Amino acid sequence: MENQENAVFMTTKEAADYFRVHWMTISKWCKDGVIPAAKIGKNWRIKKEDLDKWFKGKVKTNGKTA
Repeated sequence: MENQENAVFMTTKEAADYFRVHWMTISKWCKDGVIPAAKIGKNWRIKKEDLDKWFKGKVKTNGKTA
C-alpha cells in the first residue's frame, strides 16, 4: 500500500490528460460521485491510486469486468 506521505493527488486537468478525456468530463464524474474525489475549496483532487483502482474495476476482459 502506498504511503500516505507519498500519495499523488491529481487535478481534474491532470486526470483528464491521464485518461485522454476532456477536463469537464472528469469534473462531472467527480461531482456525480462516479470517481473517488475530494473537493478542496472550488477544486477537485483525485488520488491517483484510487483512480487507478476505480479504472481497473471498469476494464473488461472477454466481456467480463476484471
